[in-house]
Amino acid sequence: MRIATYNIWNSAIGMPERKQQLIEEIIKISADIICLQEVPNKAAHQDLVERCRYQFAVFHEHANEEEGLSILSRYSIKSFEYDQNCIFAKIEIQNKTLLLINTHLPWDSAVNRELVVLNVMEKIEGISSDYVIFLGDFNCSERSGVNQFLLGELTLKGRDCGKNWYDLAEAYAERHNIATDNTLDIKSNPRWKGLKSIEVSRRYDRILVRNTYPMDLPILEKCETFGRTISEKSGYAASDHYGVYADLYFI
Repeated sequence: MRIATYNIWNSAIGMPERKQQLIEEIIKISADIICLQEVPNKAAHQDLVERCRYQFAVFHEHANEEEGLSILSRYSIKSFEYDQNCIFAKIEIQNKTLLLINTHLPWDSAVNRELVVLNVMEKIEGISSDYVIFLGDFNCSERSGVNQFLLGELTLKGRDCGKNWYDLAEAYAERHNIATDNTLDIKSNPRWKGLKSIEVSRRYDRILVRNTYPMDLPILEKCETFGRTISEKSGYAASDHYGVYADLYFI
């Protein structure tokens, strides 16, 4: 099964050509389930569902905004709810229940990012599932307190994460003796070209799998970025973020 996450950049820059690029990237990656962030509104969500040919999909806007989160799936979405920057969706796969958490954490506050993640930890304890995948734009690097908390290496507000999480890009990179790819690429993505920014590249977009002990973890076949192609028409990549996909086998 291929699962992906992609922040599609809610901006008029490079439009309308960039919209077609986004559709082409989503179709080309051919994910069984893809989680999207910065979806401009419900109409944009519906257009992506139809043009990318997904049978099942959900969308929810953020509080007091039109922009929101989407999940596009080839598997039936049994139930979903939105809470604090996240969509929680239950999907049945190969007689197993997958709980998928699509997030776009706040960009402007480490405290608020921590509060959202702590809320996620509370909510998943009350949701029955075989596997839990937490993915999206975390708006913080691997060095952040949020990431270290999820890996089981740090507490937040005196609490630990319970079962720790595994970063699939990190696991794949270690196995193949390669570096992980940044998803916010200040150096090469044209979105930043010519801007006198002192920002640095970061791996903000991640796919995490919760420890399933004593049940076996899913098998990771591949985890890579996508969306790097620069269009001659728009002059941009499809988004200012690169997407991430992972190929998993659920035992």
